[in-house]
Amino acid sequence: MSGETRELLTRLCSEARDYLFTYDGKRVLVGRVDTTYRKICRSVGIYDLNFHALRHTFGTRLGERDVNLKKIARLMGHTTTKHTEVYVHTSDEGLARAIECASSQSQIRTTYPEIRIAESA
Repeated sequence: MSGETRELLTRLCSEARDYLFTYDGKRVLVGRVDTTYRKICRSVGIYDLNFHALRHTFGTRLGERDVNLKKIARLMGHTTTKHTEVYVHTSDEGLARAIECASSQSQIRTTYPEIRIAESA
Protein backbone atom coordinates (compact mmCIF):
# COMPACT_ATOMS: atom_id res chain seq x y z
CA MET A 1 0.00 0.00 0.00
CA SER A 2 1.39 3.39 -0.91
CA GLY A 3 2.01 5.97 1.77
CA GLU A 4 -0.64 8.23 0.23
CA THR A 5 -3.24 5.44 0.33
CA ARG A 6 -2.35 4.52 3.91
CA GLU A 7 -2.67 8.16 4.96
CA LEU A 8 -6.05 8.51 3.24
CA LEU A 9 -7.44 5.31 4.77
CA THR A 10 -6.18 6.30 8.23
CA ARG A 11 -7.94 9.66 7.92
CA LEU A 12 -11.14 8.09 6.59
CA CYS A 13 -11.17 5.49 9.39
CA SER A 14 -10.84 8.19 12.02
CA GLU A 15 -13.73 10.12 10.45
CA ALA A 16 -16.01 7.14 9.79
CA ARG A 17 -19.07 6.95 12.01
CA ASP A 18 -19.88 3.28 11.60
CA TYR A 19 -18.30 1.64 8.56
CA LEU A 20 -15.67 2.87 6.15
CA PHE A 21 -17.11 1.20 3.06
CA THR A 22 -20.80 1.84 2.52
CA TYR A 23 -23.25 1.93 -0.36
CA ASP A 24 -26.65 3.60 -0.06
CA GLY A 25 -25.92 4.11 3.63
CA LYS A 26 -25.40 0.40 4.32
CA ARG A 27 -22.13 -1.33 5.07
CA VAL A 28 -20.51 -3.33 2.30
CA LEU A 29 -20.18 -6.95 3.37
CA VAL A 30 -16.89 -8.64 2.44
CA GLY A 31 -18.65 -11.33 0.43
CA ARG A 32 -20.59 -8.70 -1.53
CA VAL A 33 -17.73 -6.42 -2.55
CA ASP A 34 -17.93 -7.45 -6.22
CA THR A 35 -21.70 -7.03 -6.39
CA THR A 36 -21.56 -3.62 -4.73
CA TYR A 37 -18.65 -2.58 -6.96
CA ARG A 38 -20.67 -3.50 -10.07
CA LYS A 39 -23.68 -1.51 -8.80
CA ILE A 40 -21.50 1.53 -8.23
CA CYS A 41 -19.94 1.16 -11.70
CA ARG A 42 -23.36 0.86 -13.35
CA SER A 43 -24.58 3.94 -11.49
CA VAL A 44 -21.90 5.99 -13.30
CA GLY A 45 -22.32 4.26 -16.66
CA ILE A 46 -19.56 1.63 -16.48
CA TYR A 47 -20.71 -1.90 -17.37
CA ASP A 48 -19.05 -5.31 -17.38
CA LEU A 49 -16.18 -4.34 -15.08
CA ASN A 50 -15.81 -6.63 -12.09
CA PHE A 51 -13.76 -5.96 -8.99
CA HIS A 52 -11.28 -8.73 -9.84
CA ALA A 53 -10.30 -6.87 -13.03
CA LEU A 54 -8.53 -4.35 -10.79
CA ARG A 55 -5.94 -7.03 -9.95
CA HIS A 56 -5.17 -7.39 -13.66
CA THR A 57 -4.85 -3.60 -13.98
CA PHE A 58 -2.50 -3.48 -10.97
CA GLY A 59 -0.26 -6.26 -12.31
CA THR A 60 -0.23 -4.85 -15.82
CA ARG A 61 0.64 -1.32 -14.69
CA LEU A 62 3.55 -2.59 -12.63
CA GLY A 63 4.73 -4.77 -15.51
CA GLU A 64 4.51 -1.87 -17.96
CA ARG A 65 6.78 0.09 -15.62
CA ASP A 66 9.31 -2.77 -15.71
CA VAL A 67 8.80 -3.77 -12.08
CA ASN A 68 10.45 -7.14 -11.49
CA LEU A 69 7.99 -10.07 -11.71
CA LYS A 70 9.07 -11.37 -8.28
CA LYS A 71 8.21 -8.01 -6.73
CA ILE A 72 4.82 -7.98 -8.46
CA ALA A 73 4.16 -11.52 -7.16
CA ARG A 74 4.91 -10.45 -3.59
CA LEU A 75 2.73 -7.37 -3.87
CA MET A 76 -0.14 -9.48 -5.21
CA GLY A 77 0.27 -12.15 -2.53
CA HIS A 78 1.45 -14.90 -4.87
CA THR A 79 4.04 -17.44 -3.74
CA THR A 80 5.39 -17.97 -7.26
CA THR A 81 5.66 -15.82 -10.36
CA LYS A 82 3.80 -18.42 -12.44
CA HIS A 83 0.42 -17.27 -11.10
CA THR A 84 1.45 -13.62 -11.42
CA GLU A 85 2.08 -14.03 -15.14
CA VAL A 86 -1.69 -14.40 -15.60
CA TYR A 87 -2.17 -10.85 -14.28
CA VAL A 88 0.58 -9.03 -16.19
CA HIS A 89 -0.54 -8.21 -19.72
CA THR A 90 1.66 -6.61 -22.35
CA SER A 91 0.56 -3.94 -24.77
CA ASP A 92 1.90 -3.11 -28.21
CA GLU A 93 3.10 0.25 -26.85
CA GLY A 94 4.94 -1.46 -24.00
CA LEU A 95 6.60 -3.89 -26.40
CA ALA A 96 7.65 -1.00 -28.66
CA ARG A 97 9.18 0.80 -25.65
CA ALA A 98 11.05 -2.39 -24.74
CA ILE A 99 12.49 -2.64 -28.27
CA GLU A 100 13.57 1.02 -28.14
CA CYS A 101 15.18 0.43 -24.76
CA ALA A 102 17.04 -2.63 -26.05
CA SER A 103 18.30 -0.82 -29.15
CA SER A 104 19.28 2.42 -27.43
CA GLN A 105 23.06 2.85 -27.40
CA SER A 106 22.93 4.82 -24.17
CA GLN A 107 21.18 1.90 -22.44
CA ILE A 108 23.64 -0.80 -23.47
CA ARG A 109 25.91 -2.02 -20.68
CA THR A 110 28.49 -4.71 -21.17
CA THR A 111 28.49 -7.32 -18.46
CA TYR A 112 31.58 -9.15 -19.67
CA PRO A 113 35.14 -7.88 -19.38
CA GLU A 114 36.75 -6.75 -22.56
CA ILE A 115 38.42 -9.66 -24.34
CA ARG A 116 41.96 -9.11 -25.50
CA ILE A 117 43.78 -11.43 -27.85
CA ALA A 118 47.44 -11.73 -27.12
CA GLU A 119 49.73 -11.22 -30.09
CA SER A 120 51.81 -14.26 -30.89
CA ALA A 121 55.56 -13.82 -30.66
